[in-house]
Amino acid sequence: MPSHNHHPHHVSSQPEREARWDYSQLAVNVVGARQRGERQRGGLERHTINRDTPILGGVYEGSYGGEAITLDYERDPRYIDAAVEKVLEASRGSDGRVRKGSVLGAVYDRVSADMRYDSKAVDKLFEERLGGVDHQKVSLNAYIVGDEKGGFGECRHQALFAGAVLERLIDEGVMNGQVSVERNRVKRRKDDKYDGHSWVRYTSSSGDVCIIDVAQHKFGPLEKMMEANRQNPDRNWDYARREDKQRVVGRRAVRSAGVHGK
Repeated sequence: MPSHNHHPHHVSSQPEREARWDYSQLAVNVVGARQRGERQRGGLERHTINRDTPILGGVYEGSYGGEAITLDYERDPRYIDAAVEKVLEASRGSDGRVRKGSVLGAVYDRVSADMRYDSKAVDKLFEERLGGVDHQKVSLNAYIVGDEKGGFGECRHQALFAGAVLERLIDEGVMNGQVSVERNRVKRRKDDKYDGHSWVRYTSSSGDVCIIDVAQHKFGPLEKMMEANRQNPDRNWDYARREDKQRVVGRRAVRSAGVHGK
């Protein structure tokens, strides 16, 4: 499965216990020490970015190590705002009005254009700029600015970038749904080790869910992604939450009852 979340250090296998979403819980478990240190130093105490939390103003912490990515928008909004303006420009119709139906695709296109997937560049920044120190904080802006080739990142950086842009668009009233940076992990069949991955989930005001996954070049309705995963789980990531799967099972049961009741 291509373009999954890469970690600078070896990750040992973990017990199966609800393994897919343990990946999110493991990230939450490292927050205490970081927040205590922030309080002791009198610095900004940031929340952990996780499922259904705000994105801007938070920290995205690696479950097994690596950097802690900060989104201090209030301190330096330039790069997120620049991307927002480009998304708005790309979403306007001939009359100059923003077409809401075009915004999600424009976000996907913008992040794809501005932040290439590059594990080697991420590792280089981690080792040279952060000294290889796990949970060392670094701004997402460092990845958006990038190097001489432009912005770079892995799935977590691309998801945070897309999520931050969408959150700003929601704050500005352009969109009226909810955005979340999601993550889970799956066990590889070949060696029983885990791959982790991050992406963006956008839920419209009417409850429709769209997946934005720049790293794996996936964009579209959750239902379509779930069907692709059902047909070929080795090539298509499982983006569904437990409640999504329960909802699908419920619909199938209703349809089946209707057929047998005729």
